[in-house]
Amino acid sequence: MDSLTTFTQTSLHSVGGQSLAILMVVQLLKDLPILHAIPTRALAVLIGMVIALAMATPFSLNLPDLTLTLLNGMVAAMAAVGGWHLVQSGKQ
Repeated sequence: MDSLTTFTQTSLHSVGGQSLAILMVVQLLKDLPILHAIPTRALAVLIGMVIALAMATPFSLNLPDLTLTLLNGMVAAMAAVGGWHLVQSGKQ
């Protein structure tokens, strides 16, 4: 990968990389009519879990691993939502 690549598999395995990806995807999708009724936090958690599951090693997700993967997705989603709120509070 060249130095201009924003996301790599390694970065998406970190909370910071996942949070940035979640923040970007939520910002792109939240104004779609079909998703507009879903609260932003819930959408962020859903996207966080999807990204976490997509980055997980296939066929090795037993119940403890699946639980940890989903919890990591929630942590990244909450970090993304918290970062967004921090940015928004500075605009007031």
